[in-house]
Amino acid sequence: MKLPKLTKTAVADAGGTPLTDRSKALHLLVLFNFAVAQPVFDLLCGRLPFLRDLRIPASAIYALAFMLSLGLPGLLMIGVRLAGVAGRTAYRATYSTWLFLLAALFLLPALKQTGFLSASTVYGGSIVLAAGATWCYWKSPKLRSILTLSALGLPLFPLMFLLRYSASVDTTYGLSERTAKWTTPPVVLIVFDEFCGQSLMTPERELDATRFPNFAALAKDGQWFRNTASVHELTAQAVPAILSGRYGDHLWPMQLADRPQNLFSMLVGNGGYEHAAFEPVTRLAPEANVEDHSAGDLFSVRLPFFFETLGRVYLSHLIPNEHTHCLPEVPYMWFGVRLERDIDPAAHRGTFRYTWSVHRPRQFEHFLETIDGAGGPTVHFLHVLLPHVPWSYLPSGECYTKDGADWELTNLGSEADRWNPDELQVIHAQQRYLLQLMNADRLLGQVVAKLHATGQYDETLLIVTADHGISFRPSEYRRGTTATNQDEILSVPLFIKRPGETLAGANDLPVETVDIFPTIADVLGYRLTQKVDGWSVFDDRRLPRTATKQGAGGTIRSVPVKSVMTSSAPQEIRHRFGAGDDPAAIYRIGPVPELVGRNVAEFPLGKGPKLRLNVSRYGDVWPSDSAATVPCFFEGAVHRHNPVDEDPVVLAIAINGVIQAVTRTYLHAGGLSEWEAMVPKSAFHAGQNDVQIYQVTGTSPNWTLTPCEVHRQGAAAAPSSPQ
Repeated sequence: MKLPKLTKTAVADAGGTPLTDRSKALHLLVLFNFAVAQPVFDLLCGRLPFLRDLRIPASAIYALAFMLSLGLPGLLMIGVRLAGVAGRTAYRATYSTWLFLLAALFLLPALKQTGFLSASTVYGGSIVLAAGATWCYWKSPKLRSILTLSALGLPLFPLMFLLRYSASVDTTYGLSERTAKWTTPPVVLIVFDEFCGQSLMTPERELDATRFPNFAALAKDGQWFRNTASVHELTAQAVPAILSGRYGDHLWPMQLADRPQNLFSMLVGNGGYEHAAFEPVTRLAPEANVEDHSAGDLFSVRLPFFFETLGRVYLSHLIPNEHTHCLPEVPYMWFGVRLERDIDPAAHRGTFRYTWSVHRPRQFEHFLETIDGAGGPTVHFLHVLLPHVPWSYLPSGECYTKDGADWELTNLGSEADRWNPDELQVIHAQQRYLLQLMNADRLLGQVVAKLHATGQYDETLLIVTADHGISFRPSEYRRGTTATNQDEILSVPLFIKRPGETLAGANDLPVETVDIFPTIADVLGYRLTQKVDGWSVFDDRRLPRTATKQGAGGTIRSVPVKSVMTSSAPQEIRHRFGAGDDPAAIYRIGPVPELVGRNVAEFPLGKGPKLRLNVSRYGDVWPSDSAATVPCFFEGAVHRHNPVDEDPVVLAIAINGVIQAVTRTYLHAGGLSEWEAMVPKSAFHAGQNDVQIYQVTGTSPNWTLTPCEVHRQGAAAAPSSPQ
């Protein structure tokens, strides 16, 4: 049936100007591009490696740009015209509905970004404003003229996206030039993650050689730059700064097109080096051997997965943050997290992109295997999420909680990345962090031992650092930088051992992590052909640095170097955990630390009603399987205890008759009456152990221990093999 012809009078605006079908189609095109196409292009520009990881061909990308910009708006207009078969009223109602919906889709994220509006206000405001905009559209010729003029800028949306996409697949390196002093020693660069350099120090700003013997040993063979500052609080910016010597510019994830001159372009791109790069977050290492082993083909697997993921991401773009947890989960690949099936564990050269926090010992073991002394000169790069959360490892390497598969990981006691006001909860978190840092020290020792075993240590350029620090102060941000925690966030370790190093020991030169790449170039004899923001730490021409630059909250700001040099973090660690030469001190924390190490038999047992504990982490069997989870972490809540109105409950955990930890319920403004505690592995013997939890009452020295009624909950209550 032919669509009835609409007269100019019927579709004229208030001023008598005709509104033709062509004008309406153009206006739908404009609204669709602003409400849907442009946000999708922006989202994809921020995740271009996702397209590479899925092996989406360029032809499909260009087709997608066409469909988003023209195809889908055209289908909308066809639908409007088909509705017109039922008459002018249906035609106008359908068109108005699309106007309203597209206006609402445009307004939702705009109101969401204000940050101070509630979810209900965002939804309601979007509906009201979209309805008002639709009414104004029919009544205001000026508004329609603005829409018509806006069409002139529409080609920029797909054009900018396609330009970014084309640049991202350009593998042209920014090559550096070899100088007369060019050499090719082995290069080993290890970047730890979420590691405050002050954590290694005593209050006298010396290395704590008891807790961290391998870092201390490396400082004797090379130079320890104890005043080193990170240049960004986010890994995605901080690691590229290390690899390229450039400050961050808020691109995520960073890729080769963004930093064409980097460690790998200088060494591998010049043809002088092979590489073994473990780069899980950023994308500066060569992609040659990074393959996709997923089953299926483009149309049956990859494109359906792509569109499903894009739909979930677009919904997250629209919905207020309070409700995004109700949406379908966005796959890890969207965030640049590769699947382990894409990795050949037998390969010793190439680029390996492990999932961030899963199987960290396996990642490290694979890296260790690549240090084989075989072939030509090799650059070995490892970025590993240690001592980063989740805190799961004892200093000896045993795992007491499973490594997390969640790419966002866990803040463990912090709300919105901000610590609780209760200092004990922060101390417990820092205790677990330090234990995992001691494990990182053990792993560093394995690297040095492997270099010695392969006869490469003396000639190797070995650099150990971290991307950024971490803060452990009540009511402060764990990672977000403020004036009162910047000393911990800025501070990172830096150890540099050159081939044939002769100037070993502590160095007080103020250093930034952007200095690491130019230092490598200087030591190896390369001249950088593109701009860098750092200097070689061994360049006598470098200007004295009185301030360090640090990226945070979308800006780069200047911070005095004395912020790191005068940090109180070492004193705080000593106050909380004692000296490193007392191994038990790190466990002697809590409300009554003097009870730790004492025998239960020394105290009277209470006979009152037993306190009920709902325990989510509990174990009494030390496993015979060395790969199994060990029972050193206890966690739970006190049944029917109100942390707001009642005094905290003090608990003692005894292993085989000896008190190994004392803790209490946390001081919350509301919520559950939670507690946690770590006990040392030395408390256990193989097989079954006697584990008891007591409520501690009384005052010193007249303490009373009353056995608690323990109710185990969940799979974490007993030891099990890790994933």
